[in-house]
This record gives sequence, structure tokens and C-alpha cells, in this order.
Amino acid sequence: PMTFRPPAVPPEYIPPYYTNPSPMFRGDYSTGGPIAAWGDNAIYGSGSRSTLPGLGVQTEAGMAYVRRLNDRLRLQASANATKLSMSHLTRMAVELDGRLTYQPQEHVWFNVFGGTAVGRFPNRPDWHYGGSVGFDLGERFSLELGVQRYYDRSTGRWTTLPVVIPTVKLPKFDLGLDVGPILYEIIRNAVHKGDRFRGGPMIRPEVPGYMGGAWSR
Repeated sequence: PMTFRPPAVPPEYIPPYYTNPSPMFRGDYSTGGPIAAWGDNAIYGSGSRSTLPGLGVQTEAGMAYVRRLNDRLRLQASANATKLSMSHLTRMAVELDGRLTYQPQEHVWFNVFGGTAVGRFPNRPDWHYGGSVGFDLGERFSLELGVQRYYDRSTGRWTTLPVVIPTVKLPKFDLGLDVGPILYEIIRNAVHKGDRFRGGPMIRPEVPGYMGGAWSR
């Protein structure tokens, strides 16, 4: 009898959701998209695995629920789990976030957001909240500006940081990154440039939100 044999897969082939075919990063992937939709409701899922050379492996999985309340108002709630596996240490954190978006015009929108994190993870704040305004800069670019507040339980202090999210609209998704914490550090270092050699040594504090991703509309 004849036996069916699938075609051979070349060794350099990797599925579309894998991010790098090199041996060091083999197994790293990034995927996401809609899971279900009904009426004015939708559920989205995402997952990724990233190799951090010299550190370990970071794995993330997330799910978001989106509901359109009316033509101008939208509610979004999400949960995201992050695991960092190193040689002698494993850290995990689960983040819960919510966002309310009001869009009075097609190219302008306002956001109010907040959330919390359970577990210990580098640069993951315990509580955060804030607001922002976004607007389109043509057909392919947009910009979101605002303010966010973070609370760190280890220091018992709140920190205020700017929100600056430039976004490029690609054919299949929007790519945005919050560069507000980076700009804050640049400006802070420039302002206090003359103070770094006065008194005792300075210890650069962690900037919460540095690893935070951008929300897409």
C-alpha cells in the first residue's frame, strides 16, 4: 500500500509568528489577534517569548476585553502575565489594566487609564493611573501626550512621568512606543548636570514605566 509522506521542511523554515531563525533566538515568537467578537464586544489575545542574551528568557501572555459603549465611547480591560526566567532566579508579575476612551472626532481622542500589578518584576509599578490626549498627524502617524502617576511599594512614593507615544500606522497594525520616561530622564539629567559632583555619590533611581508598552487605538 502507498504511504503518504508530507513534504520535507527545510531547516531554515520557521512559522510566521517566530521572530528570529538564528540558533540563539530559536523558539522566540510573537503573536496576537482577535479571539471572539459579538455585537459591540470583542476579546483579543497575545503571547510572546523573547530571549535576553546573558539574562534569560521573558515570556508574556495577555488578554483584553473591549466594549464599544456608543459611537464615541469605548471601554477596555486587560490582563497581562510576564515571566522572567534566569539561571538562578524566576520573577513573575500579573498586570490588570483598564482604559476609557472618548473620541469626539475621527482624528482626536481622550484617554483615562489605570491599573495595578501583582508580583515583583523589574520596572513594574504596583499602581498607576493617568490621562492623555491623542491626535492624528496625517494618514500614517499619530501622537499621544499626557501624564501618568506610578506608586512603588518598596519606596512608598508616587512618581509623575510624561506620556509621549508616537505611533506609525502599518498595514496590519499600529506600532507605538511610550518614550515619555526616556525624555524625562534626558531632561532631568540635563537640569541636574551641575549637581552630580556636589556632595556624595548619586545613585540613579529606577524609572517606572520604562518597560511599559504603548496602547493602540
